[in-house]
Amino acid sequence: MAKVITTLAAEDGLNFNYICSFKTESCIGIWNYANDNFMLVNKSDIKFRPYFIPNCKNLEELDKKVYDACDEHITEVFKDSGYTFTLDV
Repeated sequence: MAKVITTLAAEDGLNFNYICSFKTESCIGIWNYANDNFMLVNKSDIKFRPYFIPNCKNLEELDKKVYDACDEHITEVFKDSGYTFTLDV
């Protein structure tokens, strides 16, 4: 008998250590170079409320922590983290 192990991985084989950003349905995650962790924010909201995700060992652990924070799973990962903030007044 052998146990079945499910592993979450990027479709293109991107190594977890090279992930700089990710998306869920309504959030984005960006690597926070100041604190060496990911910062999760809503793509659009009335208030800017970053959530800092403790360091993770792999994509599966990151996805679990993201799900605990926003009830959504990671849908895409990226090796770059270009972004734009827009203020609507």
